[in-house]
Amino acid sequence: MDRRNLVIHLVSGLIGGVSFIVFLFVLKLSPILSIIVAILAYVAIDLIFSQRKKQQIEVTLKKVQNEEVDKVIREATKKIDTIGSYITKIKKVEIKDKVSEICLVGRNVIKEIQRDPKDVRVAKQFLSYYLDATVYIVEKYAELAAVGLSSGDINKRLSKVEGMLDTIKNTFIKQHERLLDNDLMDLDVEMDLLEKTIKIEGL
Repeated sequence: MDRRNLVIHLVSGLIGGVSFIVFLFVLKLSPILSIIVAILAYVAIDLIFSQRKKQQIEVTLKKVQNEEVDKVIREATKKIDTIGSYITKIKKVEIKDKVSEICLVGRNVIKEIQRDPKDVRVAKQFLSYYLDATVYIVEKYAELAAVGLSSGDINKRLSKVEGMLDTIKNTFIKQHERLLDNDLMDLDVEMDLLEKTIKIEGL
């Protein structure tokens, strides 16, 4: 038993003992009734302190979770900003546009997570693997394109990346849609619960 719980039990016991003395000697109740009142006082005080402790734990956990979500959002935003920083280094307009669209959809995903922090679990893979891979791919593309050489290997790799950008954008869009679908599921659950409650209460 930790020190806090020990203090709670001691306080509860003290109040229970005082209650017994008051009801037995001051209010002149029978010993049995005084014992019952003392036990009830002990249990009530113990429950009050235990509930308060539980609420404090829940508040602490929520604070830690919010801090973790904020950290994840900051890191993801930084990655998307990094992707966007390479746009100026890319000469092809259509590729610039594709990277810009990827950043736009990525920021929409971040906004959705900010609006509903629970979505961070659904977007876990996007926030880690997909963003990291996209940063690497766009960075290497920008570096190769900036070299200006026209060798077969370089052109082949550039073309491959250009083709992958559409896949990346579609993956980002699907992730955003997944978060929106998750919100719709939450809404459906709430509406079903409300409907059942109304039926039970006969409203």
